[in-house]
Amino acid sequence: MRGAGFGTKDRRRIATAGAKRSPALPDLPTIAESGYPEIESTSWWGLVAPAAVPREIVDRLGAETTRILNLPDVRERLISQGAEPAGNTPAAFAEYIKSEIGKWARMVKETGVRLE
Repeated sequence: MRGAGFGTKDRRRIATAGAKRSPALPDLPTIAESGYPEIESTSWWGLVAPAAVPREIVDRLGAETTRILNLPDVRERLISQGAEPAGNTPAAFAEYIKSEIGKWARMVKETGVRLE
C-alpha cells in the first residue's frame, strides 16, 4: 500500500508527492505536475519475513495478502483513507524494496544529508 498523506482536515493540500495522482484526491496534482519532476516520494507498508521462512509459506502469505487487499470493502476503506492497495508477489515486493533502498541511498549521497 502506498499512502497519499492524508491528515488534518484543516490543512490545505497543494500537491501529492507520489508518481501519480491519488485515487482519493483525483483533482490534486502531483509535485511533478507542479513543475518539480525530480521529487517523488510515497510511504508504503508491507509484510516481510525472515529469510529462513520456507518459500511455500511466503508465497501463501503473499497470495492471501493480495486476495484480502482486493476485497471490495477492504479496497474501498483503504482508498478512502488515502492508501493505494498494491498487493503483488513476494519477488516483486523484494524488488520494490531494493529499488527504494537504492533511490534513498543516492539521495543521501547526492545531498550529503546527515543524521543529527
